[in-house]
Amino acid sequence: MKKILAILFVLTCTSLIAQYAIGDKVNNFTLVNAADNNPVSLQNFSGAKVVVLVFTSHNCPYSKIYEERIKKYMTEYESKSVKFILINPNNPDAHPEDGLSEMAAAYKSKNFGVPYLSDPKQEVANAYGATKTPEVMVLKSTGGVFTLKYRGAIDDNPQVGTDVTVHYLKEALEATLTGGVLKYSEKRATGCMIYR
Repeated sequence: MKKILAILFVLTCTSLIAQYAIGDKVNNFTLVNAADNNPVSLQNFSGAKVVVLVFTSHNCPYSKIYEERIKKYMTEYESKSVKFILINPNNPDAHPEDGLSEMAAAYKSKNFGVPYLSDPKQEVANAYGATKTPEVMVLKSTGGVFTLKYRGAIDDNPQVGTDVTVHYLKEALEATLTGGVLKYSEKRATGCMIYR
């Protein structure tokens, strides 16, 4: 019995560890877009230079605070071939407010303008090691092959945008676009726990 418990403990801990480390090539994934109920794959964005995955929830107070900041980044980097994908990793069985129909309503009311994907089993979130909403992953695209360059916080002030002193996402985008060295490749995100 002790051996079985030990094996289960190791398997549980392993599932909590990020599959991808910084610098790893990542696999394609396909999730349903709440905007139109159609599947969207990471490979759909292979023509971009950089893709930013934003693990978020329209109900999380921290995510709400960051919505305008994320939209500014979308506008600022659109001409630089940077694409954004919003992913809701919450389990709708545990948190019904994050169901597909609720996501669709939020998409329309908030004017996201980019895919808002549902990851109800946290398959993508677990692969990237996402633990909070909002949390970002910066992927460099080279000939349709995606490499994880940054994981974590958007900036150093999750409450007051005007008091931000370090813009982690911006720094990661600039370094990734120019081939420079990232000052930070990982920064712990502050936000809501993912409902599993």
